[in-house]
Amino acid sequence: MADDATELAVARFRDGLKSDRKELNQVAVFQLNKLLSDHEKSEQVAELIVAQDTPKLICNLLFQDHKPEVKECATCALAALAGRAADSGAYMIQSMSTFAEGDGCDLKCRENIVCAFCNFSMADAMHVQLIEGLPPMEHVVELLVVGSNLAKRATAGLLTNLAGGETPAAREFRRSANNAGAVGALRAMSSDPTVTLEIRHVATLALQNLEGDCATGALGSSVALCVPVVIAIALYWGFAVLWWGR
Repeated sequence: MADDATELAVARFRDGLKSDRKELNQVAVFQLNKLLSDHEKSEQVAELIVAQDTPKLICNLLFQDHKPEVKECATCALAALAGRAADSGAYMIQSMSTFAEGDGCDLKCRENIVCAFCNFSMADAMHVQLIEGLPPMEHVVELLVVGSNLAKRATAGLLTNLAGGETPAAREFRRSANNAGAVGALRAMSSDPTVTLEIRHVATLALQNLEGDCATGALGSSVALCVPVVIAIALYWGFAVLWWGR
């Protein structure tokens, strides 16, 4: 149960997201992201945000005329909420996928989005929506090559979770990922000494699923759990420097 101060703060920031003033939108998403990165309050804040349909308000920022750091902060918040906002899940997936295909989505936003998708993929019920809503598979696979270590881990976890099983959606996903060069990228990553052993192990799990050994992908899910939190903290400090340095 959230305390009164947290409820008031979230309500105030929600009003800021609804505002026509860009500076209020910016402060609101920054502060919500800060609350989501607070380990003690993140669950309470997430419950409040989801209950009031705030994820849709955050998604709307992606298509408005905001600076790149605001959109990066928005995608970071969405990554932290992914998997908790079941009712808004389809809207979030479609919004992030559409944004990822546009010119306004930089590499950091794409990395945050793949983290969000990885977290969504931990719920089997979201797999079909994810597979149907993903941006072009080439853009996803590309993060295995050019993404940060966090993005590589999240991408490999996403591939692991969605490629396992023998449902029609999983089989179609494997075909799409294989056609986009996922196997080659994962093989290179699984033997890359510059990435951590954990990331190489998740890449191996993804390879097993894509090549027909339908493992459960549980480890890919578990290691992806911390991705949005770490990114949230990193973006929070980077955004704070930009904000206060003005």
